[in-house]
Amino acid sequence: MLSGLVIKGSFYILLRLWFDLFPAEVTRPLAMLPTVLGTLAILWGSLQALLAVRLKMLVAYSTVAQIGYLFLVFGLVRAETADGFAAWSGCLLFAFSHACAKGSLFLAAGTIRRAAGHDRIRDLPAAARGLPLTFFSIGIAAVALMGLPPTGAFIAKWMLLKAAFSGGQFGIAVIIVVGGLLAAAYLLRVLSASFTKLPETESEVALRPVPRLLEQVTFGLATVSLLLGLASAPAIALLRIGSPWASTVMHEATP
Repeated sequence: MLSGLVIKGSFYILLRLWFDLFPAEVTRPLAMLPTVLGTLAILWGSLQALLAVRLKMLVAYSTVAQIGYLFLVFGLVRAETADGFAAWSGCLLFAFSHACAKGSLFLAAGTIRRAAGHDRIRDLPAAARGLPLTFFSIGIAAVALMGLPPTGAFIAKWMLLKAAFSGGQFGIAVIIVVGGLLAAAYLLRVLSASFTKLPETESEVALRPVPRLLEQVTFGLATVSLLLGLASAPAIALLRIGSPWASTVMHEATP
């Protein structure tokens, strides 16, 4: 709830205040400040995730890194153009996708801890056999957080990259790519540990039963993050409503 909703809610309030209420004379000189802070969050959060020994801590530090992407929008949006709308839409689409994928990962970590009594990354292979749906959900959510196709995060990062290149913000484009590579590095730690085949003598682990509904909800959230990429057009169209760039985009689209 904290990662998926509370953080996104406070960020959206900041986004609305920044672009709708605060005058441009105030926000324009400060535009790169939140972008720099977001860059630091991506790098520091990714480093801590790489060093984490427990799944829940890795997912938590991953949230720090992934939220950093949202703050890149302040440096990308410089004028009321279609590129500004692309950055806005990519930012919000990424927030939706992250909320679903990260909620799924936190539920998965809790399920594993409840069933196995721990969430140590090095001991995940022993629990994988008894929780196949949970670990399958981890795989889908990890693909979404890496920003790989066909997930919603891939479409969102593509839109952010498009806005960065169109606006000549090549440094931000590099950060987006580097952040994706770092996400792949720490999430592949989990995937490789989860799907490592153990000797038969070590693979039998007594797991406490977990509610089937818990695993199904975990899988459902991961699936939504995937479907956001396959059905991104309706989601992006929905984001036009109330966007500061809605009128500009509609004007440019009119022949």
